[in-house]
Amino acid sequence: MKRISMLFILLLAVSTAFAQLNLKIMSYNVRNGKGMDGVHNLQRVADAINRSKADIVAVQELDSMTNRSGKKYVLGEIAALTNMHPEYFPAIEFNGGKYGIGILSKKKPISVKGYNLPGREEKRGILVAEFNQFLFACTHLSLTEEDRMASLEIIGKIAKESKKPFYLAGDLNAVPNSPFIKELEKDFEILSNPKEFTFPADVPNRTLDYIAVWKGNAPRYREVAAQVVEEGMASDHRPIVADLKMAFQEGECKDYKCEIDGIERSYKLYLPNNIKPGAPLVIVLHGYGAIPEHVENKGFGAAADKYGFAVCYPLGTNDGRGNPCWNVGYPFQEDMKVDDVSFLCKLAKKLQKEHNLSKKNTFCSGMSNGGEMCYLLAFCGQKTFKAVAPIAGLTMAWMPLAYGSSRAIPLFEIHGTEDRVSEWTGDMENKGGWGEYLSVPDAVNYWVSNNGCYNAEVGEMPLRYPDSHKVITHKYSGANKTPKVWLYEVVGGVHSWFNEDMDTADEVWKFFEQYLF
Repeated sequence: MKRISMLFILLLAVSTAFAQLNLKIMSYNVRNGKGMDGVHNLQRVADAINRSKADIVAVQELDSMTNRSGKKYVLGEIAALTNMHPEYFPAIEFNGGKYGIGILSKKKPISVKGYNLPGREEKRGILVAEFNQFLFACTHLSLTEEDRMASLEIIGKIAKESKKPFYLAGDLNAVPNSPFIKELEKDFEILSNPKEFTFPADVPNRTLDYIAVWKGNAPRYREVAAQVVEEGMASDHRPIVADLKMAFQEGECKDYKCEIDGIERSYKLYLPNNIKPGAPLVIVLHGYGAIPEHVENKGFGAAADKYGFAVCYPLGTNDGRGNPCWNVGYPFQEDMKVDDVSFLCKLAKKLQKEHNLSKKNTFCSGMSNGGEMCYLLAFCGQKTFKAVAPIAGLTMAWMPLAYGSSRAIPLFEIHGTEDRVSEWTGDMENKGGWGEYLSVPDAVNYWVSNNGCYNAEVGEMPLRYPDSHKVITHKYSGANKTPKVWLYEVVGGVHSWFNEDMDTADEVWKFFEQYLF
């Protein structure tokens, strides 16, 4: 039972990490929860939001502590029903309370700021929330074209100052092809579908609601799926959704199949447009129960574009449970006969030959079970991979016993101190079901001693984001040509790729590039 629960946690970590490069945005003018039937029902509004599975929602027409709403904080009530974090901006004093706009988000923003916008029938505003990777703005613009144009000038200045992608969502009170929307499209790309009507909700006949991104620093998307949600009763507007899937790199990965050691294997390969003959090769391994698609979005493609190396994501074989994995000697892998050391070495040589890649500058990284595979490559004495970088990886207790004295090899481990799948403190009693394994400090110290590293340098990385974990860097070295050993200790970090704490792929490449021939 313990093994099953650990596997569930591991797969959940993979799924959560995979979602980080995607963003689902909703905009919804909720009319304070008053439906087309005249009934105030916030549950209907919350149900529409929950069904959308949006990461962030721009919400318009919200009371706060008004008499007509029974002195309730309406956005807070919707937040409780959707399990999201609320941020509110009151545009006007109204009915004994306030009336305005808000943002609901799955993650609490780093900072929030509201700005007043012109509106001759009533004051308007824009609420801007900053997150680690983007800014998100909610607005409800004036009924008057002149006011909307003046508001757009203010919004443009805010967006232009942002160093992150800037998303704008809300009820803009303008139809497609209007002068205002044409002016908006000069600097913003509309991500929602203006051809689908949003108002009135029961029988829509025009579009007033939009989701857009500032063109100045917009990310590249693999796919944008936009829709108007068929909710015709909860409010007088229908909610709109834009599901954004970000591009991982400038080009596309290609899928390949091959036969190695009598077994059909598959892999994804990314060759940047700027790649040169004899370029380095980095093979990146998925974790237990994962697949290459779960790894492709971890930043190695972007690093390949930046530094000019090829990156390959192979697929492991299924174990008796039907889960893709690397054979590293877990107790439940006893019946697995596949030799993944042989496979990876032969795959690397195949790629070197077929794509004119370097025979000397080939490296391997991997997370979790893929990290264990990196350790196995280090222990077994193979000469195909010049350095390895396990992430949240383990040294199984059997490895140093089976291989004894090992050939010196550069090794870089990144690990969280609160990892409950691959425990920082080790598990020599096999309580987790993965088999006995060393603590992370002991595993790293093995290679420090084995490689002859007698210098130790301890530092601390600058925080990547305000809510990132502290990362303590341990760098061990010896004589000039002594293979180095690095450990990045992510204080409080759990089982992940740590891209919220650092640019993991970039850090891995910085380690590998020291050993380019």
